[in-house]
Amino acid sequence: MDEEYYQIEVEFEVAMTMHNYERGNLYMQSQFNSYKQGAKPLTLARSGFLDPKGSLTLSLKELVSMIPFASYFFSCEPTEKVTIKIFERFDNADYGLESIDFLVPNEALQFKTAQARVRTELTGIRYLMHSWFFTVALSFIFCCTFGISLCAVIFILLLKRLYLLSWL
Repeated sequence: MDEEYYQIEVEFEVAMTMHNYERGNLYMQSQFNSYKQGAKPLTLARSGFLDPKGSLTLSLKELVSMIPFASYFFSCEPTEKVTIKIFERFDNADYGLESIDFLVPNEALQFKTAQARVRTELTGIRYLMHSWFFTVALSFIFCCTFGISLCAVIFILLLKRLYLLSWL
């Protein structure tokens, strides 16, 4: 598809511990490798930030997690999600991406999970249909109904006028 852009991001699930909060920021380096001959690898560095929580908040979460069935209503997991956006509008047609290597040089942080996400960045009518499907669909139905009704009224008026002129 012409001009299809991708959004590449990495989501880390970090344990909410004082050990992690003392370390602070999350620095990540990514290297994009191309299958095209002679293309050099593209290296990017991005950072993410841990949002420190107070000891009272952590204690309350721990107390709430002890209540049966509380996990259905509240997020009691002592984790924090940090999302790092690598690329906003990546065009693969120019580069020919084969693989992405991620490097997190900070070994002191404790991670639970890490996920790499590649999504198509929707623009124009595709963005509208994805974000506001029912609004766009109802607007389209309204415009089509209005257009058909207007054409029907004009057609009836033309027939009426032609019919009246033929009797004269």
